[in-house]
Amino acid sequence: MKSKESSATNEVGELLLVKQVSCNKISGRAQGMLHYRILRAVETGAVYVAITGNDSAGYFSRELVPVLVIEQCLASLLRIGKPFPSSKLKSAFTGRSSNNASFLAAILRNEGLLAAVKDSESLSIGKDDLTTWHGRMQSAEGTPLPAPAGQAKEAPPPSEATVPEKKPRGGKAHKERAAVTDESAKGQVEVAGADHQDGG
Repeated sequence: MKSKESSATNEVGELLLVKQVSCNKISGRAQGMLHYRILRAVETGAVYVAITGNDSAGYFSRELVPVLVIEQCLASLLRIGKPFPSSKLKSAFTGRSSNNASFLAAILRNEGLLAAVKDSESLSIGKDDLTTWHGRMQSAEGTPLPAPAGQAKEAPPPSEATVPEKKPRGGKAHKERAAVTDESAKGQVEVAGADHQDGG
């Protein structure tokens, strides 16, 4: 079964790997590191965040999250300038994993875009301008990613396909059967032609 990330990669076309990073989670009690990528589409220049791994237990959605969608989620929150819970980032994902929002908040903190609130590590507040960061990712150098694993090769056109040649069998009985088959086929073609003509 293809992952959502692979399917999305096929939809957005060729991608460049801008950053591949590991970071801590929001909770100081959480074990293991998060792993993520910042990617950019070659054709459109769109920038994406993709969670790629979690060292400990906890499911997450493997999908490409457009930075433009993240900006839309945070626009009003950053404008107000008040702390907010990571659940506000849920709508950035199409998947429904309960860890998606908090993992994304941890990534945005690691990128310097959000900061933890002093008295509550579960709340975040805007730190740096997301639009400016987005522009930096659009102009940063990137490494081309290989084609998704398991991508099927194109089949050769019918004219190039090799069809084994059948050797005719000898014998009078075979020739008589062939003659009957030819006459039957001829009759079928004539009837088919008549049906098509009547239909027209």
